[in-house]
Amino acid sequence: MEGQGVILLGHGSRHPGLGRPFAGLQLWLQAELGPAFRVEDAYLSLCAPSLEKALEALVAEGITQVAVLPLFLVAGHHVSEELPGLMQAAAERWPALALSLAPHLGAFGDIAPLLRLRLSQAQPACAPARRAS
Repeated sequence: MEGQGVILLGHGSRHPGLGRPFAGLQLWLQAELGPAFRVEDAYLSLCAPSLEKALEALVAEGITQVAVLPLFLVAGHHVSEELPGLMQAAAERWPALALSLAPHLGAFGDIAPLLRLRLSQAQPACAPARRAS
């Protein structure tokens, strides 16, 4: 199968209930993009699969183009230092694979409307204490 792949790349979490935190997002994006694309989730640490394992799976399926979408709000250590090295290693391991890296989420100005929406949905953290009369 020759086709295109997308990897949603997150940090990962130690929280036992999260397992694969972006699995739901993966399913949504798969439905949005349709059968011409194969969407996988991957994590830099704390969760499986790793970026390398996700790429391995896509290549094994015959995918020839993969875009990696880092789901990070800031370009901290993982985005600015670790990820470029992982991408370089992948390009060397699979030289026939057309591999691309999208900017991290925080790099997009259009995230501001989402922040406004979430702010409008904010709920009080706790109810104020009632004073005795």
